[in-house]
Amino acid sequence: MRVHKKKIIRSFKKKFFINFYGDLKIADKKKEYFLNLKKKTVNFGEKKNYNVFEISNARVFFDKINDVSFIKQNYLISSISHQIRKFQKKGLKDDSYNNDSIKKNFVLKNGTPKFAKKLKGNVCSLLYTNASKDNYYHWLTDVLPKIGILQKTNLFNKINFFLIHGKHKDFQSESLKLLNIDNRKLIDANKFNHIYAENLITVDHPFMKKNFLLDSKSLPTWISEWYKKKLIKFKQTNKKNILVLRKNSQRRKILNENELTRYLKSKSFKPVYLEDLSFKKQINLFAQANIVIGLNGAGLSNLFFSNRKTKVIEIMFKNSNLAICGISKSSKLKYYNFFLDQTKVNRNKNQDGEGIINIEKFKKKLMKLI
Repeated sequence: MRVHKKKIIRSFKKKFFINFYGDLKIADKKKEYFLNLKKKTVNFGEKKNYNVFEISNARVFFDKINDVSFIKQNYLISSISHQIRKFQKKGLKDDSYNNDSIKKNFVLKNGTPKFAKKLKGNVCSLLYTNASKDNYYHWLTDVLPKIGILQKTNLFNKINFFLIHGKHKDFQSESLKLLNIDNRKLIDANKFNHIYAENLITVDHPFMKKNFLLDSKSLPTWISEWYKKKLIKFKQTNKKNILVLRKNSQRRKILNENELTRYLKSKSFKPVYLEDLSFKKQINLFAQANIVIGLNGAGLSNLFFSNRKTKVIEIMFKNSNLAICGISKSSKLKYYNFFLDQTKVNRNKNQDGEGIINIEKFKKKLMKLI
């Protein structure tokens, strides 16, 4: 009965807001021109060009999952809207994501089922998917580099509001503060997912072109260089050997982690739980790292802050994604991996589960680096 009631409410909301705002159509290139969609191109070298878009008196709607819809005069603008969908491609170890046809965008079927919050001035959307709401890796790869792109234009200092998905995590508020973005300028799309702005601004994704998993293996080098320039205010050294541990992780576990920790402590490695450190302390830790060892996970995204002499051993399952390899490669680090003997797969996800590390084999691997 309760489920049926929810369906009735959703159906009523859908019909109400479609009647309120009107039906939506897809704008073709010619229509986008007449809607006055402006575009600037910025360059980061290495053949990396990015578009920065502006459109006045327009709306942006976020379905809080995978779709961001830019709308003007009831036309959905395909050049800057996106609808990310999961798919399985032959040859890939795991599901990946790509930007599907504009015809699949949420608003074409469901409208914009919420009253729009009106904002004056320049509003910049940093939205992508809901992954950046809680995930450290996606925050560092999908969201913050867009600020770096904006800083290459004369628009950055003119922005009145930044639209983001989530500002409840410490790493989100801390990182934006370090980039000199006033907390009063932040609009949380988790609360306000439908915005009408005097002037809307958005930028290309920092690295995704066609396929997220494949594109994440070859990140542009400018991202790491930009992070170091903006966030590291001291001379980097290679003094510390660290073992990154995961506190109370249910997704990925090394069953004999205690044995690994005892061995690495005997080799002067410092075990660290990144959950206990502020964003700034994580930056400082990785900026001074000589060797970093850790299980595949978002915490290793801090390798963006390590210098070129840093050595990395990523402990992983044979089907783990290669996102950390991509960060290491783009940051010019010396990357190595070591595979666990997987004993359990979680929720049918190949890269999640439990495994045992062969300590003797690992010792031989490590001794070649020390």
